[in-house]
This record gives sequence, C-alpha cells and structure tokens, in this order.
Amino acid sequence: MPKEMRPIAAVIFDLDGVLADTIDLHYRSWQQVADDEGIPFDKFQYEQILGMNREDSVNRLLGDRIIGAELRQDMLDRKNKYYLKLVESLDSGQLLPGVADLLAELQFKKIRIALGSSSKNAEFVLQ
Repeated sequence: MPKEMRPIAAVIFDLDGVLADTIDLHYRSWQQVADDEGIPFDKFQYEQILGMNREDSVNRLLGDRIIGAELRQDMLDRKNKYYLKLVESLDSGQLLPGVADLLAELQFKKIRIALGSSSKNAEFVLQ
C-alpha cells in the first residue's frame, strides 16, 4: 500500500496549549514570582517567554538583574510550586475545544494516542 494510503497508526500530542488550556496558569505562576521579587511583569512580557523552558524564562524575567544561583533556583522552584497548586483545580473544562471529541474518536478507531511534552509536570497535569 502506498504511503499516502496507509491508515493512521498513532497520534502524538503536545500538552500545553494543544490539549489543555494551561497558558493562564503558567502566566499566573510567573506573575506571582515576579510580584514576590518586585519585578514588573505583564501579559506582553509573558508572551515573550511562551515556549521557553523555566531556566530561560527566569533569565528573561530578570533581564539585566544579577542574582545568585540560590535565589535563581528558589524562583524556579516557586514558579513550579505555584503552577502545581493551580493545576490542582484543572478539570476536563480546561480541554481545548474539540479535544474530548477527537480523543474519543481516536479511541473508538483504536488509534494509539501518545503525549510528547517538554513539561516536567505533564503526568500531573494529565491526572
């Protein structure tokens, strides 16, 4: 059978912003860290760090501010702690439109589903 005629065997999804609407939770977590440190932060600045890992995000948040490694790590840990606390309130309502129907259809058709995410919290968010 030619490649273009093969049935779909599996679908791999990303998590944040593809399956679940967690963008605001990340924003609120970074906002809290910025507030803790007295660093001005808004949605425009948040858009500049979307898709970055935590370490690069904190560097962008800090700008030219110089801080020690211990405080930097503390900020990263706090961001994650704030995020995980917000994730506790997630439910199926945070699935993006059409996701539940698509997942149900894939399951009905016995198409394998996988998650590919750089998020260290992906498993927790899925639960």
